[in-house]
Amino acid sequence: MGYRPDRKTIPIDEARAILAVHGERVSRTERVAVSSASGRVVSNALIADRDVPPFARAAMDGFAVRAADTSGASPDRGIELRRIETIFSGSTPIAAVVAGTCAGIATGAPVPDGADAVVMIEHTERDGDRVRVFEAVAPRQNIGRAGSDLVAGEIALAQGTVLTPARLAVAAALGITELEVFRRPRVAILSTGDEIVAGRSSTPIRPRSRRRSSRTAASPWWRRAPATNARR
Repeated sequence: MGYRPDRKTIPIDEARAILAVHGERVSRTERVAVSSASGRVVSNALIADRDVPPFARAAMDGFAVRAADTSGASPDRGIELRRIETIFSGSTPIAAVVAGTCAGIATGAPVPDGADAVVMIEHTERDGDRVRVFEAVAPRQNIGRAGSDLVAGEIALAQGTVLTPARLAVAAALGITELEVFRRPRVAILSTGDEIVAGRSSTPIRPRSRRRSSRTAASPWWRRAPATNARR
């Protein structure tokens, strides 16, 4: 393979600095579905219009209780409570927990009124609707508070954010189905030399460049420049 002694490359940071000074910012925008927005760039900040999650939720499988009712519980001394219902993730509590009662609860399920802690299922025994608790818990133990992920009014996605699956999940949690993003820039890829010919090159230039352009949310635009000092 021939070598060109006049060939010169520059560091990536220097190339970026040149683009920052002489390049034109992308200003055109469009709205796209959240399902197809991966890799795109947010053009306007997305502000949360609600708390996420909107309710306090269980951080463990177990029983929602009043922490005061578990005082004195230990592996040698179980405290007996009456189970009034079981709450699964995605369901809504139908009764409030009062003194001497508890509610079975799954991880992620909303904590019922009256309960202020969750006892891990490993620290309990159940016989029908009778539940024995063998570990005392403190208020708010094993409970995720409402708004622990996002608080209403908070910036959920800042302008310029590159959208990843995790960030798209944030938008979905807010009920967003479309996002305003910058239009894809067009990237010119100029190839020179007779060695870069479809079907002849030992290096798959086009497929590789197309993949890299896709990862940077750019659309490749091809043009073959006149060969200079071509070597075969």
